[in-house]
Amino acid sequence: MSWVVPQVLPNSLFLPDNSVFELKKPLPSGKIFISDLTGRRVAIIPITGEKMVWDTRGLQAGVYLYTLNCTKYLRSGKIILSNH
Repeated sequence: MSWVVPQVLPNSLFLPDNSVFELKKPLPSGKIFISDLTGRRVAIIPITGEKMVWDTRGLQAGVYLYTLNCTKYLRSGKIILSNH
């Protein structure tokens, strides 16, 4: 089941225009929910294959939390957006 844990590229982000969630194997369906530390949802990304792109333009530097929600799996983690 370790293939469900997404790899976020790059992990410590220097405020690029986007970030990529990459799975080792595609999931049949689901979504990735991204929120800031206050719980405000900043993005919902449908799982459409092995790679999904998160557009980070307009976001401030800080810590963001993601939850990968699929029929059989639920995984969470954090992403750091940095301007240094």
